[in-house]
Amino acid sequence: MERLKANKTRLWELVRDYTEGTPYEVEKRSACRFWKAYRRPDYYMECKTDEGPCRAGLFPAMGQVLLSVDVDRGYWDRVMLKRISMNDLRRRGMVVDLTTAAERKRERGNHHE
Repeated sequence: MERLKANKTRLWELVRDYTEGTPYEVEKRSACRFWKAYRRPDYYMECKTDEGPCRAGLFPAMGQVLLSVDVDRGYWDRVMLKRISMNDLRRRGMVVDLTTAAERKRERGNHHE
């Protein structure tokens, strides 16, 4: 099983690469605030853009990973929603292979007979 993994630098680089050349291109990483959703594999970042405050989110949905970018215009206006390929995320080191306890047990063949 693969899990999404991000930190401030990796998420900032991903958002920077996908917003480059747009009016909502992110500024310095040090001016951004990063957080992970509680008990969910979702990651968020707030920073400033030429359009104003911006919020980016990276989250898995229906077997895909989506990147959303919203700009604050008195209300949160979604300006981008993109599907990010797993190959791109692996290349960036944002996917980890995770084996659950149940999977390990199945692999060992521990059955109570």
